[in-house]
Amino acid sequence: MKKSLDYFRTLKEMSLSVGNAYSQMIKTNEFNKEIIRFSGLKWELSNNLVDEFVAPIERNDIYNLSYCLNEEIYYINKLSNILQLLDYSYLPFTESFNDAFSKQNEVFRLFCNTKNYDKTLKFINESKAVLNGLNMSVILSVKSSLRSTQQPLLQYTAISCFLELFKSIEKTIFEVERVIINNN
Repeated sequence: MKKSLDYFRTLKEMSLSVGNAYSQMIKTNEFNKEIIRFSGLKWELSNNLVDEFVAPIERNDIYNLSYCLNEEIYYINKLSNILQLLDYSYLPFTESFNDAFSKQNEVFRLFCNTKNYDKTLKFINESKAVLNGLNMSVILSVKSSLRSTQQPLLQYTAISCFLELFKSIEKTIFEVERVIINNN
């Protein structure tokens, strides 16, 4: 791949911003600065793609990765709106999503170093196991969470949104893997 390192760096920063937005949303519900930062990075990425020559296949890869990260921001925003109506302190898996974002950030960090594709693919395979474990913890906690609440539909909606966020993280990591395999 002959992509500019700026694109890699920008994608890595976008990934960090997504993880920070989630972390701030869970801790303080103040994540607007990270969303603004993410939007600025996405605009910069899009602007650079318009101004510079990039092969069409590579351009599509960059857009796909950017879209995956944007989808994560969408679910974080949606989740924030739902969680404002619900006491989510008893959902045991909310903090463990930080692990998923740290895995994603590490994938992007390795991906940005173009000499580490094998290491990146190995780390992606290790990350899949962690993500599967996280997914199972969310699913197993659904039953107990729904029994312990006065608002089971709202609780179910929040858990569904967490699962959608999880799927979007997984999709982003799979997209990085696809880009590496197709361009290596």
